[in-house]
Amino acid sequence: MKNPLFIIPILFLFSCSTNEKPVIDDKPKSKVWRGVLVLDSEGMIKLPFLFEYDVNDSNTQKITLLNAEERIEVTNVRQEGDSLFIRMDPYDSELQIAFEKKEMKGVWINRTKGDDYIIPFYARNGSKLRFLEPKFEEYDVNGKFQVQFGDSSKGFPALAELKQKGNKVTGTFRTETGDYRYLEGVQSGNRLFLSCFDGSHAFLFTSNVEIDSADNQLNLNNGYFYSGNHYQKKWTGAKNDTFDLMHPDSLTYIKDDTSSFGFQLGMSSGDVLSLEHPNFSNKVSFIQIMGTWCPNCKDETEYLKSVYEKWGADQVYVLAIAFENGNNVEQAQSRLSSYRKNMNIPYDLVYGGTSKKEKVTDIFPALNKIISFPTLIILDKQQQVVKIHTGFNGPATSRYQPFVEEMTALIDSLVTQ
Repeated sequence: MKNPLFIIPILFLFSCSTNEKPVIDDKPKSKVWRGVLVLDSEGMIKLPFLFEYDVNDSNTQKITLLNAEERIEVTNVRQEGDSLFIRMDPYDSELQIAFEKKEMKGVWINRTKGDDYIIPFYARNGSKLRFLEPKFEEYDVNGKFQVQFGDSSKGFPALAELKQKGNKVTGTFRTETGDYRYLEGVQSGNRLFLSCFDGSHAFLFTSNVEIDSADNQLNLNNGYFYSGNHYQKKWTGAKNDTFDLMHPDSLTYIKDDTSSFGFQLGMSSGDVLSLEHPNFSNKVSFIQIMGTWCPNCKDETEYLKSVYEKWGADQVYVLAIAFENGNNVEQAQSRLSSYRKNMNIPYDLVYGGTSKKEKVTDIFPALNKIISFPTLIILDKQQQVVKIHTGFNGPATSRYQPFVEEMTALIDSLVTQ
């Protein structure tokens, strides 16, 4: 929940817009910055991340977010006086920054959660340490951990995939609805710290690392997961290299009392989109239920772009239906237009409604339920459903490459039917 005491005013010095770099006394020598998002009003919960911004390079207006092996280049950077406004395309969020010698101070605004969703931000130049914890490791957290977020009745299971080299830890958490992106952090003493900032989500994971004296089992206890300043949940984990989650193709399915799959979606033009549309005729079709606010949807969109490029418009048809935060249809349509442009999407992307899951099942009444954005529905050339894939485990996970290989074999078989 947002804390109104936590939203602080930031004063910027404005002048005419220019493409020149901000004028900074005592210019930083390094292009690496350590950014921090302050998640609570007391300033105790801090989410660190690294990024690159070269103040001394007059030809470049970009920042690069660094999360483990992922590099996210952000080029929509606007300067006004000594301030920078960094749009986190394709997401509807922005860093607003003022320079103060070798420091940046400002806010991160995530408009997909509302114009008042504001988190204080600062950055210091030259530090390449994400977490400023002592550099020593007491435990080896390499491997898979069976994780429970919250309690068994109201929480959800997950699988942590962690890699450790020295005290540096990278990896992610897989859930039945997707993954938590590229995480990076440290194992220091009996503590574990991981974080990620990708322009849409700000994730921070902390826990104790302990050995259970009864069975000599490595456990992650007293864990806390923070998503921005609006959500937190306790979690625990136990080393378990054989644990796995439910298969993503088993969670959403056609209801037993439904004879066939279909949908109708009214368009702004007045037309009605359905399986009877000529675009579905004699093609393998993909219907993606997604949102522009969703990083896992972005990962799946990149995959679907590769499908479209490999098999071509003569063999496959891709339809992305976006369910957006908020009730303002005009703003949602504007976000879709920007998203399509920034992502270079070559196939159809249309507005489906608000991001309430009941809205999805209103359009697709044959589905038993929707538990995740994204959800991908795959149909053969006769418009029969052959697979419904819930969530998306992206390239940060061990499941991504097997998924690509399985899908390639499936699509090859369907296009030759």
